[in-house]
Amino acid sequence: MVDWTASILGRELDIVRKDPDRRGFQIQPKRWAIERTFSWLSAHRRFARDHETSPADAETLIRGR
Repeated sequence: MVDWTASILGRELDIVRKDPDRRGFQIQPKRWAIERTFSWLSAHRRFARDHETSPADAETLIRGR
């Protein structure tokens, strides 16, 4: 996955793991930004369902082109 992300997307993928010695809640870097974005998208009914017939249509809706 890391190699695919670098070669295809041109991005660096960091896998953040929980400290095995730590119990309970632990803040993980940048994860909150991803979870916040998903919650914003699913808060709107239009984004809660996939109404598009093709992946290209869904991508256009997300990218705004």
